[in-house]
Amino acid sequence: MNYANHKFDDTQLVLDQLGTRTAFIFVTAIIGGHESMAINIIKKFNENCTIDSFIPSKNESLKKAFALNHLSYQLHNVNHKKGEIVQSFFNFSYRKKAEKLLLELNEQYNSLVIIQGDIEQGSIFLLMANKLNINVISYIPYTHSFREMGSKFWMIKDFLSPWVYRSCQNYITIARVFKEKLKAYNPKANIFILENFILKKVDLNSHSLTKYDSQTINLFIIGRIIFSQKGHDILVKSLSRIEPDFPSGKTISLHIVGNGPDLEKLKSMVANELKKTKVIFYGWVNNVWELDVLPDLVIMPSRFEGVPLVMLESLQYHIPVLSSARDGMLDYLPESHLFSGKNDQERINNLALLLKSFLSGRININPSTKL
Repeated sequence: MNYANHKFDDTQLVLDQLGTRTAFIFVTAIIGGHESMAINIIKKFNENCTIDSFIPSKNESLKKAFALNHLSYQLHNVNHKKGEIVQSFFNFSYRKKAEKLLLELNEQYNSLVIIQGDIEQGSIFLLMANKLNINVISYIPYTHSFREMGSKFWMIKDFLSPWVYRSCQNYITIARVFKEKLKAYNPKANIFILENFILKKVDLNSHSLTKYDSQTINLFIIGRIIFSQKGHDILVKSLSRIEPDFPSGKTISLHIVGNGPDLEKLKSMVANELKKTKVIFYGWVNNVWELDVLPDLVIMPSRFEGVPLVMLESLQYHIPVLSSARDGMLDYLPESHLFSGKNDQERINNLALLLKSFLSGRININPSTKL
């Protein structure tokens, strides 16, 4: 599929919804791809309307991101709480804080946009806006169940989340699959698609490859190291399956870019599972395309996703992407680059087969050899 000719989005309809003066209310305690995308939207849409940003006072990472992008912001004190969806229903003081902020901003702006990561993050604002009869817009990527995301106390969260979905009547999401799920949760809601996009393209032709080696195949996995979402464990086990077929004279390097709660677990798994693959850990980097090695292949073995910016960037740079057949990836990648499975063992095996197919033309692996 040609990403350059690929459009499902409702950009003009979204601009119409925002009006001339808009408040973006950020809600998370961290910064992820969706917050980065919201920053891109602010920079792009500021040409058409005024967007003011309000970010949690305790989110230091988001403050730094705004500073790096030369964007102004104001702080709010409705900081994300553990078990937020439960707190949103039953924590009186938390509800009062959100109510106060919503009332203040509603007097100043044409529209209020809640930058949610999933339906729990920012649920306090959707519920309180509904109580106050204030019309807000949820900008949300994920519509996965909490059971699917492997969340703690998922039964409680999945019990409460339908009330939150129904409390908001305007949604902006990032792919068709999420629009369909939102419609199932709230058939009466207005739902728009605003596709993720790359604001600035890097000229890879001018890249200085100080570590380029024609005998090395560079595989990259980029993102937060959390097995329950990103599936680093699936990739490591898939590589271990095909390592016996690696021929002499070629090096397979796995470049792991990112930090996260499963970093030490991943390092232990790499040490135990991979014997012939060279593995490099980078930690978090601001721009993966400024590393002195470029990917031959980007791998995204995620158990669930949105529409990852690193996938869009890779496609723009004509770097092949292999991915699980999930979520936004279905809108962008051809079937030949996707793998699936009913359980982890099938996913591991199918990704191994896909990797063998990719590597067969580069290091003389026989792709038909049984695993």
